[in-house]
Amino acid sequence: MGMETNEKPEKTVSRDVLSKVDSILKIAGLELSALRFKEAEELCDQALALYPESDDAWMRKGFAICQGSLLSEARPEENVDCWIKAYTYATNKALVEPLQKDILHVFTKFSKFQIGKCLMAFTQDPSQENAEALVHLMRRILFSAARYKEALSTECLDEDEFLSACAAGIRVAVTREYGQEEET
Repeated sequence: MGMETNEKPEKTVSRDVLSKVDSILKIAGLELSALRFKEAEELCDQALALYPESDDAWMRKGFAICQGSLLSEARPEENVDCWIKAYTYATNKALVEPLQKDILHVFTKFSKFQIGKCLMAFTQDPSQENAEALVHLMRRILFSAARYKEALSTECLDEDEFLSACAAGIRVAVTREYGQEEET
């Protein structure tokens, strides 16, 4: 009679699959460097189809989505999902921990940009629809940031700092639109 355990058997991945994933991710890295974010994201998806637990693929996909949002619609929920999975699947958490501040810095930077973009649309056309789009985007960003903080139990995210950064993005957009910043 064998001894029963509650441990899950470790999933093994062949060297061939890992080699293919590594090759795909190298190309994805080149695409990211060349600012071809959609292509990089697609390559990460190919790598994830082969090995869904690749922390590197999830991390790169998160950055591709985030940086790609400069040219298209913001996708903060997907950014955060990718980065949470990257952390979850990381075999060496000590290597991933220092990246948390970098991730939040990038997320904040691109969130400010998206808010500024949305605000510019509102200043050009102050319609109810554009106002609602701005508020909706800010809610999505704040919800995503809170999910990241909760999932990783990190104290890297300071809500006041994040809100200040978002306000700075709005200030920059208003300054560009109206030419000068008001004294507070």
